[in-house]
Amino acid sequence: MRAAKFWTVSNRCSASLIRTNGWTLGVKSCFSFRSGKAWDIGGHWTCCALANKRKCNLPRKLMPSNPSPSRAVWRPPADFSQRPIPVTRQPQRAWFRVHRIGQPAVFFGRFPHHRFSPPNGPFAVLYVAASIQTCLWEYFGDDVFRGQRVISAAKWAGCGVSRIVVPELKVCAVGLERTRETMGVDKASLMSPNLSIPQAWSLALQNHPSAFEAIKYPSRFLDQPCLAIFDRGGMPAKLHAQELGPLDKLDAAATWLDERYAALV
Repeated sequence: MRAAKFWTVSNRCSASLIRTNGWTLGVKSCFSFRSGKAWDIGGHWTCCALANKRKCNLPRKLMPSNPSPSRAVWRPPADFSQRPIPVTRQPQRAWFRVHRIGQPAVFFGRFPHHRFSPPNGPFAVLYVAASIQTCLWEYFGDDVFRGQRVISAAKWAGCGVSRIVVPELKVCAVGLERTRETMGVDKASLMSPNLSIPQAWSLALQNHPSAFEAIKYPSRFLDQPCLAIFDRGGMPAKLHAQELGPLDKLDAAATWLDERYAALV
C-alpha cells in the first residue's frame, strides 16, 4: 500500500489552510513545506508538529471564569427558505380541543400568547391535541402549577371538549431530530418562554416553499403530540367537529382532576 502524504502551507494551525489525507507522524512537521510519509516507522504520532518545531501561534481562548447562566436561543437562519425541511405525512385521525362553551370548536386565531401564532403570520392557527388529557394539560396546566393544584370553578364550567376529525396533512414534525437538525434549531428554542422565538419559527414554516399545513409538536406538559394547523387551502371546511360536552359532565375530565389532586374553587 502506498504511504499517505501530507502537505502544509503555513505555520498557523488553521483548518482551512492545512490539507491532509490522514494522521501524520512526527518524522516531519505539519508546518513543513515538504511532503513526507505518514507511516514512517519509529516516529511519534502528532497532529501538529515535532517538539522542536514552532508551536501554534493563534491566540489562546480561555473558558470564562463566570459563564452566563443562560443558553443561546436560535432563530430561523437567513437561508431557511432554501433548506429542504423534511415533510411528514400525518394520516387522517381524530384530535381533541378544549374551548369555551358557545364558541365553535373549529376556530383559527392569531393570539400572541399562543406558541406558534405569529402576530404577522399569513395564516391563523388552530390548536388540537391527541387526547382529552393532553388538551386539559395544555389549557389548564399553568393554572395547576400556578395555583398549587387549584383551578377556577367558573373557568372549568365554562369549557367543553370537542372531537375534530382532521384529514391527512403535510406537517413539519419538530419532535423529530432530523427535522430540527435541518431547520437548525433545538428543543429549548421551540419551547422558549419568550414566545417570539417559536413564533418566528412558525412564521418561517408558514412561508416555506414546502407549503406545510401544520406543525406537529410534543406537548410541553407530557410527551403527547399536538398540532398547530394553518388556515390555508380551505382548511376549515376540511375539518369535522363533534362536541363531546362540557367538562363538568365528562368522566375523562373528572378523572384528570382526580389524578392531579386538583380542586375547583
